[in-house]
Amino acid sequence: MTTKIKVKTPLVEMDGDEMTRIIWQMIKDKLILNHLDIELKYYDLGVKHRDDTDDKVTVDAAEAIKQYGVGVKCATITPDHERIEEYKLKKAWPSPNGTIRGILDGTVFRKPIMTKNILPAVRSWKKPITIGRHAYGDLYKNCEMLVDGPGKAELVFTKANGETIRKEIYDFKGGGILMGIHNTDKSIRSFAQACINYAASEKIDLWFGAKDTISKTYHARFKNVFNDEIDKHKDKLEYEAAHGTVRRHYYEHLKGNQTSTNSVASIFAWTGGLKKRGELDGTPEVARFGELLERSVIDCIESGIITKDLCKLVNPESTRYETTEGFIDQVAKRLDKALNS
Repeated sequence: MTTKIKVKTPLVEMDGDEMTRIIWQMIKDKLILNHLDIELKYYDLGVKHRDDTDDKVTVDAAEAIKQYGVGVKCATITPDHERIEEYKLKKAWPSPNGTIRGILDGTVFRKPIMTKNILPAVRSWKKPITIGRHAYGDLYKNCEMLVDGPGKAELVFTKANGETIRKEIYDFKGGGILMGIHNTDKSIRSFAQACINYAASEKIDLWFGAKDTISKTYHARFKNVFNDEIDKHKDKLEYEAAHGTVRRHYYEHLKGNQTSTNSVASIFAWTGGLKKRGELDGTPEVARFGELLERSVIDCIESGIITKDLCKLVNPESTRYETTEGFIDQVAKRLDKALNS
């Protein structure tokens, strides 16, 4: 049996939700804990545990990252109104990622995972991409203000009958900036209809992006109106479920059905954390382990061992794919070989 690689300093581990939580455990069992002598400071950021702790667990996890320097995080649910009912939550808790970034004063960098047989998107475009941009309200009719010193900013709405609703935006301790934006239901619905009609007439895919998990009223209104219009015209369009915690696959898993869920991003969350841990600790063998695990994943993909979602992306296209666990098992075989060579 190969001696385990010692990781000098603990790593903060943040568990997540739904199918990615299942994948996360597979990765730990099959790719991490059997090769590394590592202490994990575990925090359960599953939405129910966040609810049970009034989201204190998220703050505790961020403080632990401050203490130990490196954390790895699984995908988590940022609940909207539907999720509140589904999981019987106390409230719409904020994004764990946003909470952690705020405490760490962090910045997000998104890095693509490159393989030889999946070409970059721009190189594979055959037709132009049309971007539909709503040209009413929002930035087009915004109200802005430069704040030159301490003071309280409030959002005030005065109803036609004179009743006022006030919400505090921010209590400024120094200078800053303010912006107020708006939109109307009529204009949002007109925008949705225009996008749907254009996509149907041009026979092109339609994608709508919003951050309704963060903007639970403003962006959520756009999403709900778009959903309403899509439902009226769904016979004309294709549409795809969101990624994140891979909710649809999770419910198939709960039924006992096999899934073919892409685990690459979750594996690379671990490898990124381990490489940084090795760098900070001065333990090149830990960083090398992360690199070998990444190479094992890439080798699988470039050898045609893929999950179902990649079938149409690889070049040439494939109809053969592995299950969720089958893909991780194939990565594990390559990793074992690499570590023993």
